[in-house]
Amino acid sequence: MIRTFDSMDEALIGAVDELLRTGENVSPRGLATRELLSYTFRLSNPRARRVALPARHWHESLAVGEFCWHLAQSDSVDFIAYYAPVWKEFSEDGQRIASSCYGKRIFGAPAPSQWDRAYRALVRDPATRRAVLTLVDMDADLAAAKDVSCITSIQLLVRNGLLDCITTMRSCDVIWGLCYDVYFCTMLQELMATQLGVRLGWYQHFSGSLHLYNHFATMAARIIDDGMVARAELMAPLEAPEVLPSFLAAEAALRYNHADAEVRIEELPPYWRALAAPLQRLHERRWMKSASV
Repeated sequence: MIRTFDSMDEALIGAVDELLRTGENVSPRGLATRELLSYTFRLSNPRARRVALPARHWHESLAVGEFCWHLAQSDSVDFIAYYAPVWKEFSEDGQRIASSCYGKRIFGAPAPSQWDRAYRALVRDPATRRAVLTLVDMDADLAAAKDVSCITSIQLLVRNGLLDCITTMRSCDVIWGLCYDVYFCTMLQELMATQLGVRLGWYQHFSGSLHLYNHFATMAARIIDDGMVARAELMAPLEAPEVLPSFLAAEAALRYNHADAEVRIEELPPYWRALAAPLQRLHERRWMKSASV
């Protein structure tokens, strides 16, 4: 039976609890972890992708920022490090992320992109099983590379008028990665559903290795001890996908502190303006801090 949760808050508690109870100790690359093999769960409502659990300290600005990085088809370290400086540690040359740049693989060259091919397949035959986004990096040095893509594929299936989504990961860190990976994948799922004009179905997440690094053990214990003290607000339905380029331009204007950034955001439709709000809050903190130095 597949574990099914109503929100990402519940899914995180369930995954951490099972890891702590039944996970086994293993140390790939010398890094001590607790691990579950072949872990699967389903999110009944993919719009319940935010996380409100206090012990997790989840940052919506990072989730939206990563979404922007991928949708911009970027592999730039500076871009993603603006939201999460730790990404600098995964670059071989200090300039680009070579393997986990999923958006570049999904939306980038050669034309037609993987996204366009998946969309066309679903339009041509809504019952198709072929709408799969493949994210395995065949050129990665599996033994020595700093970064090897964790997501291997994202499959999109229309059944009973609903777009379901199945993400397969070779490796998934329950604390650092899981919540952000689910946010990104469910946003892609909803973007495709909106473009197809179908309703949003369930989201399913499979991890070949779901693991907890030992240095996150204290946080994991707090997540279980706190329990469901809060549940994140459900996100509004995605609308006006054609506005995405303008949203990405507004994000870039914020990140570079351009004078027209706020005007660009105010001109966006309500959904995209709300999505930009955590980016605005981060921008205010960043630039207010730099101005006070």
